[in-house]
Amino acid sequence: MPVLEISEGKISDYKETKVSLEPKAELEEFMQKILHVVSIMRLNFIEPSHWSTSKVVNAVVTTFMFGLACYSLFYMMHITFTVAPSATMMSSKLLQIAWALQSIVSLVFLVYWQVSGRMRSLQQNIGECQHGAGIGRGRNLMMRNITKFYMIIYVEIFVVILYSVISHFDDAQSDFAKRWVQIFYFPQLRFMIILITLYTYIAWNASMFIYIIYTNAAFLEVKYFNNELEKLDGATNDVEEQLLRKMEAYRRLCDVIRELDRLYAFIMLVIIIPSVIITLMMLNQRIHGLKDILLCTPSIALCAYSFLGVTVAPARLHDEVGRSRISLIRNESIWFPYRKDVFVIAQVLSTHMEQTDLGISIWGFAILSRPLVLATFSVMAMLLSMIIELTPAPLG
Repeated sequence: MPVLEISEGKISDYKETKVSLEPKAELEEFMQKILHVVSIMRLNFIEPSHWSTSKVVNAVVTTFMFGLACYSLFYMMHITFTVAPSATMMSSKLLQIAWALQSIVSLVFLVYWQVSGRMRSLQQNIGECQHGAGIGRGRNLMMRNITKFYMIIYVEIFVVILYSVISHFDDAQSDFAKRWVQIFYFPQLRFMIILITLYTYIAWNASMFIYIIYTNAAFLEVKYFNNELEKLDGATNDVEEQLLRKMEAYRRLCDVIRELDRLYAFIMLVIIIPSVIITLMMLNQRIHGLKDILLCTPSIALCAYSFLGVTVAPARLHDEVGRSRISLIRNESIWFPYRKDVFVIAQVLSTHMEQTDLGISIWGFAILSRPLVLATFSVMAMLLSMIIELTPAPLG
């Protein structure tokens, strides 16, 4: 989009400059790639803004699939705790229950973010911070997120269908498997299990990447802010005005970061941590050869994806937020030579940057950061070692 420079009330010599898209257009471009999949699943409650026929159909389909998913979860829990399978089978089924619960919760959040207007509000606020300049310069990171989103969908479809085919042709079916195929009374309807699993898992993937993309968008805006702050020329005549603009931009960035949903990360971690422990228990009991490793690989990958997806982006954002004050202090041209007005504004901005609780928190308990991620790994390793020590040795 060309920009005309106007001087003395008329159009004089003009210069074309490349500018960013409109404030929210950059982010909207990436979100549309995810909403395309969401629309195919009849889960789009953003467009159109009013309640049209398509939205009513989406609500009916979503409610129907949500009901089936909840029924499947309760049925699986019932037969898991009544059939009383072996310890290895129990670990496997508990893991499936945790995944089903996680996908259903993600489905609820996906609908809630759209219906409540949180996605529209967050998208607009991120774009207005610095007119999307940070997102425009970090397109590669956003495109990698979109690529991973589609790759994981393809992997989920392949793995779910593969496991269904293996269980269908398994001659030595357990009591659990025989009861599981009767989930809808008629064994011929067991294909519905595949549809429900794919529907909820893709919804889980969509909600996870919406969360990741918005967090990465905030990260890119903070990174751009820090880079511009380091390059700010403190010797210019309008340095006070520039610092005041930086203060306003930082205030908007803080509002965006605090607006990012904390409850989602908390619930996901509450489910993910037991899932990881159960997975490790299952590996300890089940792996006896290469075949077992191959069968357990999807479980390991899904646990790693869910844990890293919830923690990596917020931890990166927290690190970049912590760099803001360092960027301000390192810019010597702001502090030297001493100018009272510039010094006071810079000192006030530095004080604003001392918000140690600024970041995506786990429902207010703790900020998602690299030390917290490492501490979580340490706790899980300690619990696993304790469980292994307390596990009875096999007889004979």
